[in-house]
Amino acid sequence: MSPAGGASEPSAVVGSYFTAIRQRDGAALRKMFAPDAVLVTSGTTISGTDAIADFYETGAFGYDDLWPSPGPLEIDGGRVTVVIDLRMGGTDHTVTDTFEVSEGKIRRLEISFLPGGRA
Repeated sequence: MSPAGGASEPSAVVGSYFTAIRQRDGAALRKMFAPDAVLVTSGTTISGTDAIADFYETGAFGYDDLWPSPGPLEIDGGRVTVVIDLRMGGTDHTVTDTFEVSEGKIRRLEISFLPGGRA
């Protein structure tokens, strides 16, 4: 079990991440990320649990229609890649999330918005 109370398998950690996003649960996100975790998105790098949770709480969670619909997970050890249909701000986006998970924690998350639809 992970310290957040969920399974420590990378697929379970990623599943819990999407649940926390849909529920807009910043406290759960704080428990999922390692203290020295890094989030990379749109040319910005955010480091540390509190800064990452703040990114979601003051940014993404402000969109009433925020809803990620992840596709199948591609798992290679602790690396999990997933293409997501993301509804946010009245627009549909195709996004690729690449997670690095170890010991039940997200160590790194890279979010890439794909131009022109699903890859």
